[in-house]
Formats: sequence, structure tokens, C-alpha cells
Amino acid sequence: MDLVQRLMHKHGVQTIAELLDVKEEYRLKLEGIASYEDELAEVEGKLSEAQKQLKERGKALTDSRKSASEAYVARLTEQVRILGMPKATIDLRIQALESAGSLGMESVEMWFDANGSSHLVPLKDSASGGEVSRLMLALKRILAENDKTPTLIFDEIDTGVSGEIAKQIGSLMRSISGHTQIIAVTHLPGVAAKGEKHLRIAKREEGNEVLSELRILQPEERVEEIAGMFSGHKLNEASLQSARNLLEEQ
Repeated sequence: MDLVQRLMHKHGVQTIAELLDVKEEYRLKLEGIASYEDELAEVEGKLSEAQKQLKERGKALTDSRKSASEAYVARLTEQVRILGMPKATIDLRIQALESAGSLGMESVEMWFDANGSSHLVPLKDSASGGEVSRLMLALKRILAENDKTPTLIFDEIDTGVSGEIAKQIGSLMRSISGHTQIIAVTHLPGVAAKGEKHLRIAKREEGNEVLSELRILQPEERVEEIAGMFSGHKLNEASLQSARNLLEEQ
């Protein structure tokens, strides 16, 4: 009994059942030590097989990236130039990593220069907000059929463009919307007219509060809103007809 009491005190337990549980834990640990070499060999074998698979799949991904990159950059550059950056240059740089990561055995970085190829720098350090938006729009156009993103929101992606370029941007959005919902904030009639539905956002005062109101426009209201973009909201027959023509182009 003295031995049992000392063992219970040593292992911090209160009952014989708990002491027997401690004994079982030690038995399992001793068995683990006895079979350590076998277990180590099994784990090393699994590790070796996993490293082999990692290398094979990583190489397949690397080869796929390299074979696709040239055509991808060419298509992306073509789309970006249509969207109002006629001198834009894009370079996709694939650099091997010292060890494989969650995205493969190399890093992939896009370099960009909106005005040629003499000052290519990483996209994250170079492009303005409008340029990034147009690059994203071009990218989504290329990937549209396989991309599962449910909704894309473009906030004044058409900043700094007008006329035919704006219509190209609108047409590209319209094309992507066949696969993905597009929500676009714009002040350009050429872009707005490509929308399937129009919502007008306006502020109004009510008492001492300023409220933002979002309202779905009816067909004739759509014409008037787009016409207002032409004429500064001073509607005339010319702007109304221009709006109708744009809407009919869909």
C-alpha cells in the first residue's frame, strides 16, 4: 500500500484506476521506443515518395506555365491595348524557388509598363488604379469561360478614357457578363449603355440628414440618364437620340 501511495503521489493521480492509466501510457511509449527504427523507416519511405510526387507535379506545373506564358501575355497585351493603353508592354517572369511552395516550384510575377518596354517594373509597383482595373478586365476576358468568380465589381474603370475606348471597355464587360455578374460604377455613356440593368445612385436631404438612394431605372429613365451623361443632365433631343442609339447597339 505504501508503494501504491508513493506512485500515486509521484504521478499526481488520486485513484488506482488513474494509476493504471499511467501505467498503460508508459507501456505504449515503451512499445513505441522498441519499434522506433521500423516506424522511422516507414515514415522516411513515405517522405521519399511524397518528395518524388512533389517534384514530378511541380515540374509538370512549371512546364505548363512556361508553355502557356507566351500566348497568355500576347492575348493580355492585345486586350489591354484595345482598352486605351496602346503602348502597354507586359512581361511574365517565372523565377525558380530554392524550395517548393504552396503555388509550385517558382514564383510568377507580372511586370508592366504602360508606355512601352523601357521601364518595366513589377505590376504592383507601377500601375495606377485605372490601369490595374483595365488589366483585370482584360485578364477576366481571357479567363471568363473557366473562371468561377460569381461577381466582379469595377469602380470607374473607365477613368481617363472616352469615346471609342469607353465603348470597347463596355463591350468587354458585356462579354464577361455572359459568365460572371458584373457591377460597374461609371460616368461614361459608352460604358453605361452596355449594361443590362441600370441603377442610379443619388443623394438627397431629408430633414437634417443626407441620404444615399439607389433606384432601379425603367426603360425611358435609362435613356434619360445616359442622355444626361452627354449633356450634363440638360436633356435635349440630340442627347436623347444618342442615348437611344447607344442602347440599341447592344
